[in-house]
Amino acid sequence: VPGKKYPMIVLIYEKQSSAIHNYIYPTEYQSMGFTPSNYFTDGYLVLLPDIIYKLGEPGLSALDCVESAVLAVKKMGIVEENHIGIIGHSYGGYEATFIITKSKTFATAVCGSGIMNLIGSYFTHESTIARSNAWRFEAQQFRMPFSPFEDWKAYERNAALPNAGTIVTPILTWAGKKDPTVSWTQSAEFHLALRRLGKRNVFIVYPNEPHNINTPELQKDLSTKTKNWFDFYLKGKTDALVNGI
Repeated sequence: VPGKKYPMIVLIYEKQSSAIHNYIYPTEYQSMGFTPSNYFTDGYLVLLPDIIYKLGEPGLSALDCVESAVLAVKKMGIVEENHIGIIGHSYGGYEATFIITKSKTFATAVCGSGIMNLIGSYFTHESTIARSNAWRFEAQQFRMPFSPFEDWKAYERNAALPNAGTIVTPILTWAGKKDPTVSWTQSAEFHLALRRLGKRNVFIVYPNEPHNINTPELQKDLSTKTKNWFDFYLKGKTDALVNGI
């Protein structure tokens, strides 16, 4: 609507422009609890920025690209600048939690199955893979082409847990306790850190779910909780969390 401003949710996960023409039908049965069409048909803007990475600085790269994309939308005059949220799952969850340690842009955040402590994850052995987790960092998605012993501070600099003290954004996190890809304890440790720091946060554990939520009724449960969370913080619906979290 010309002249109208809207709350906005930023959905992040690496480079998403390749799916620009994909149609996403509205549904409550989604494995990360977030369907963009549920939101842009309910008075939200949804932004899917592309992220370009500098080796050795994955978190800071995500911060730079996401902040730049949000700034470009702000200049269009269509967004309520105090009502912007961020959401991510898996690697996107890692990025979302790291970003709120450095940014005051977001009124709230939602993170699913994220890695919060890069060093802790580096020295983890995944039960489904017959090797350590180090390959994910030095030769795959985390784009850290060196071990922690070569640059310990870079691993800390790009992780959410060591920087949790700077967070001012309320965050909802969730994980599946049977996740074979990212240990649920990563989210649990982050939750405990935020509790100790007195930060506003809620952590949900799905005891029998893996990396994504597969059980239909739990997909709906997560979708409802996520929507209520955003409605509360971005639309000011004060009753949204009464029965939803």
